[in-house]
Amino acid sequence: MADVRPFDFLGIGANRCGTTSLWRALDSHPEIRVPSDKEREFFSSDERYERGLEHYIRRTFPDLRDEEVIGTVTPQLMSPNPQALQTTVERIHATCPEVRLITLLRDPIERCVSQLRRMKKISHGKEESFDEFIARVAAKRGGIDKIPLVRASDYGRILRRYYETFPKDQIRVFFTADLDRDPATLYRQVFEHIGVDPTHDPGAPRVHQGGLKQRVSQEALDELQAEMIRRGLLPEDENTRRGFAWWLRHLWNTEPDQQGTEISDDLRRQLAKRYLADAEELEGLIGVEPPWLNSLRATAS
Repeated sequence: MADVRPFDFLGIGANRCGTTSLWRALDSHPEIRVPSDKEREFFSSDERYERGLEHYIRRTFPDLRDEEVIGTVTPQLMSPNPQALQTTVERIHATCPEVRLITLLRDPIERCVSQLRRMKKISHGKEESFDEFIARVAAKRGGIDKIPLVRASDYGRILRRYYETFPKDQIRVFFTADLDRDPATLYRQVFEHIGVDPTHDPGAPRVHQGGLKQRVSQEALDELQAEMIRRGLLPEDENTRRGFAWWLRHLWNTEPDQQGTEISDDLRRQLAKRYLADAEELEGLIGVEPPWLNSLRATAS
């Protein structure tokens, strides 16, 4: 493994917290290389991990120059499943012990609602409210604490694994609220942590993917891509094609809306009580008060 070029940085999550905006900003930096299709995961994929990091790097970053900094942004690295998370953290440490880690976090309740909206868009899920979904799955799994979507917002519990494994100075936690309020400062701090020119201006707008509807069907997207390939309108390079396909499916093919964002006061209070202890644990880990801590306290009480 010593001869294999390791990742210089990893954006480990969290899901639905602005990682696509972060990925686009990183991709714009002339010193940085990231996968063209963002979430081309390695550590949480048994198949890719077994093939080895060298195979992944060679396929993902063709014509890589020595001076380029390489990384990826994959929310799968903050799995809510303790066993899967432990395996992922161990693989990262074994392969890239000096890697710089970045995470972007959002109000845990808002993140849950956003993830459900994303799930419903992709799977054409049931026409049910957030409250109805939580009640149905909690009854099926034996409680709200057993729902992966809810557990994915346990930032303190999840990140503790990383803080127990990596030196604290290799990990930086950022907040989606700061990305919305002052993206220039946040990106400068991200670039500084990675070790590239912090003065680079990504000029990347905040990417909002929220929406339950697709602009066109998946069949229409497949037909469009096939016709573009037939007419020679897509480059032969595999990475460029994959990047275009990812952008087309995950970014362009979303019609923004605010459907399904409602949550009852009772459920919000229940979730606030659940997340309060975890937010306090997160504060202890990073030494900074999460922006949503006071809101959780007020709602829980």
